[in-house]
Amino acid sequence: MSSGPVAMRRPVEFPVRSEAPTPPPPPRSRHGRVARFVRIALPLAALGLAGLIFAWSRIDPIIEKIHISETEQAPEEIDTVTMENARFAGVDAQNRSFDVTAVRAVQSADDSNHIDLQQPKADIVLASGSKVAVQSDTGGLQRDTQILDLVGKVLLTQDQGYEFHTTKARIDLGARTAAGDAPVNGRGPQGEIQAEGFDILDGGTRVVFRGRSRALFQAQQDSVTP
Repeated sequence: MSSGPVAMRRPVEFPVRSEAPTPPPPPRSRHGRVARFVRIALPLAALGLAGLIFAWSRIDPIIEKIHISETEQAPEEIDTVTMENARFAGVDAQNRSFDVTAVRAVQSADDSNHIDLQQPKADIVLASGSKVAVQSDTGGLQRDTQILDLVGKVLLTQDQGYEFHTTKARIDLGARTAAGDAPVNGRGPQGEIQAEGFDILDGGTRVVFRGRSRALFQAQQDSVTP
């Protein structure tokens, strides 16, 4: 068996090109990290602020309702201030005291000086040192002028035994004077009097009765020695 020539195949070699190693990324600078943080943090902060504003807008009506829960009215709807068992005290230019009390006092928001009173009472010290007490069903106190107006069943009493009944009177707490243009009935240690009005003048030391007046004086009995 003859054998033909044998062809020897040479292996084909292909050169393998080796890739150069990838250089490591350059280190990030601090400025770049700060800029990246700012780009992320600012939108988040804006979103948080918007959420806070929205939350406060929801909380504020609740706080407002808590503040006005006793009146059930918003502050802009409240036009009066009411006080129970009110008391107003002061002194005049001569350091004489006066004291005004009331079962109920209502102060208007339109005029902070005027106060409407229910069952007012006032204690006044006159220039002579004697004390006068007045009271009525209703009245009004003008604080800036110290004027007390009394209406209804008005009663004026003095610590020396005098008392006057009328339906309307104006008391000047600063000047220690009083006046009334309604019928008045008075009584005291010297008798009784009826008149169409009265004036208490000179710090309470002089009383003048107006209009038609009728007086009944009691005769003083002389003391008899046994």
